[in-house]
Amino acid sequence: MASMPRDPAPAPLNLRPVPSEPQALTLGLLSRLGTGMTLQTSGLELHQELEINGARYRFTASQVNGTTFKGRLTGASGEKWSDRFDLTRFPGALELARTVLGVSPPPAEQAPAAPTPPVPTRKEAAAQTAPGPVPSHLAPQVGETWVMNVLVENDDGREMRYLCTDADGRSYGAVRVLARNDFEEVFFHERGGWRLRIAIESITEDRVSYRQLDRHGRPRGPSKALATAVLVTTFVPEAAAY
Repeated sequence: MASMPRDPAPAPLNLRPVPSEPQALTLGLLSRLGTGMTLQTSGLELHQELEINGARYRFTASQVNGTTFKGRLTGASGEKWSDRFDLTRFPGALELARTVLGVSPPPAEQAPAAPTPPVPTRKEAAAQTAPGPVPSHLAPQVGETWVMNVLVENDDGREMRYLCTDADGRSYGAVRVLARNDFEEVFFHERGGWRLRIAIESITEDRVSYRQLDRHGRPRGPSKALATAVLVTTFVPEAAAY
């Protein structure tokens, strides 16, 4: 009997920036003025066209004030992501689109093949992080509220499958699952995304004590401790997230 023909392997996903129009004023051109230049303007808006296997997406960043921007990623089917971010911690439009759309970098952009250690959980990372000073402009203060964004992979109405993200918006760790009711008691929905909110209670040398807040902003559960260096890489001040 003749063997059945095999289906062709699916084409790899390749997310790439779409070249700018001729004579367009790009950040690359502006950088020729010098990296120390200060832009005096209001209502600043920038955009980048992206393409993934023929599908077009558009990333837009609108200045709110200072280094705080409102970002949006949209496609033919509508908005994929929308949130505020601090420009000093932003990984770039291409990296954010890869995270939101679930696209891996092409082989040419990946590091040479080598054994990849498993990504530690936040608890493991805290235990492994050596005490060290955190820059004063990143250090938390008692009484502040900090937030961590999560990416929801699937919501079937009963369970929520989600990934935690770091301060740069990159996912880490294993996929987690919670019953929808439990998820909504812990996380709150804001501006198209889900967030976990904590309140800073005390700071001792290189560690921070905090209380988790429910979706209404009320303390939930006992106080917990975390290395300050881990906190600033997985959470951002709530004031900077809006």
